[in-house]
Amino acid sequence: MPFFSIIVAAFNAGETIEKTVTSVLEQSFDDFEIVVKDAGSTDGTLGKIPHDSRIRIYSDKDGGIYDGMNIALDFATGEYVQFLNCGDILADKDVLRTVHDALQKKPTDMIYGNIRKFGRIDRQIKRLSRAALCRTTVCHQAIFYKRTLFDTVGRYDTSYRLCADREHLIRLYLAGASHCFIPAVICEYLGNGASESQANAPRMREEGERIDAAYFTERERRRVQKSRAIKRFIKKMLGRG
Repeated sequence: MPFFSIIVAAFNAGETIEKTVTSVLEQSFDDFEIVVKDAGSTDGTLGKIPHDSRIRIYSDKDGGIYDGMNIALDFATGEYVQFLNCGDILADKDVLRTVHDALQKKPTDMIYGNIRKFGRIDRQIKRLSRAALCRTTVCHQAIFYKRTLFDTVGRYDTSYRLCADREHLIRLYLAGASHCFIPAVICEYLGNGASESQANAPRMREEGERIDAAYFTERERRRVQKSRAIKRFIKKMLGRG
């Protein structure tokens, strides 16, 4: 059983999948497997994946990225699981070693760090709480999960096509999953994915509101709305200045 399972869900990712997989293969800590779940790509994606005995590929249609990740979990055997989207890469060659060493010092259900986006470090929240998770979330690709969490707490709810990772993180937190932040950059996030598309903005809002209504009180939601309104007002005033 490898220590890490790195799951890559792909569909027509011929231009990006190679650099994602290569960033894992080049790690200084090599006790890992890569599980690629392809959704039936037609652009030559599978042919772009490097040949390595630590890579296992499963290609079949699925119901979207979260369904693909759920399916990939059936084939993952590592103690901890990370999900990388095609185009995202591990930030440097020592990421897995850094995470492994941190887990040896302090075992936990979830461990996460920062990401780099568009050349700048995007700092994630250091401490999970109801207030923090009502306001924001942690970048999915920055988190390593104990694989057994997906058996005890459940997998991604595929009724959320854009926000299932946020809903799952809230569910894990409320179930009492232990967690730890480390001040390391975990991945370089490509961005510009489906969740950031302007065309998907209405669905993002709808899913976000549905999650908030399911897990947070009206008082918690109002507090976040008020905070956001104040920030928008300040930003607007500074822009006028």
